[in-house]
Amino acid sequence: MKNASLIVNITLAIALGVLYILHFSSNPNTSATEGSEIVLQGNVEDSTSTDSSSVEFIPDFEVANSKVLSFPIAYVNLDTIFEKYDLIKKRAASIERKHRQKVQVFEQEQKELEEFYNQLMTSANNGTLTPEQGANGQQTVQAKYQQLAVKEQEIQNDLLKAQAQLDQDISKNITNYLKEYSEELDYSYVLGYRYGGPVLYKHDSLDITNQVLAGLHSQKKK
Repeated sequence: MKNASLIVNITLAIALGVLYILHFSSNPNTSATEGSEIVLQGNVEDSTSTDSSSVEFIPDFEVANSKVLSFPIAYVNLDTIFEKYDLIKKRAASIERKHRQKVQVFEQEQKELEEFYNQLMTSANNGTLTPEQGANGQQTVQAKYQQLAVKEQEIQNDLLKAQAQLDQDISKNITNYLKEYSEELDYSYVLGYRYGGPVLYKHDSLDITNQVLAGLHSQKKK
């Protein structure tokens, strides 16, 4: 529980698994091969087989007008997004603050239980504790310990839920921005790049991180 800040930082750093590949079509009604027609031609030739009914089909593939099929691709550096996107920083700080408050309450209750237990043991050692008081004290300690164990698990679950919600919200914001400005961006695919992630290589000319980041911040001001 003392490493609450570290836990938040770690979980935020591995967030947005759903954002590793962001895909959107600049025009969903447009085929990827629009403007480039594939023509399939074939020649039927007699086979060398003695069977006159046996023929061989030899296909010829030709791309009309010598156009090469292309799929406009760009990428967003998610490490940069997490570092500079104001919404993430604010939400992460809020998650950590609420988590710290819960941890402080938990630690105070834990301290009070320890003090009660120590007083109980002191009375027992001094011989001033009756059997009935000892039995009642033991039940109190066990019940309180179980309550604290449940509370500790709830605190951790709340942290995970808050992190999952943040991931979902950020993913939604980025995807909505890309869809809204798909015609302006004119890309068929946008990949989410992270160091050590599944994308092994990217060319800097395909980087639209700053453009997307500026767009996300401008949406917040609207």
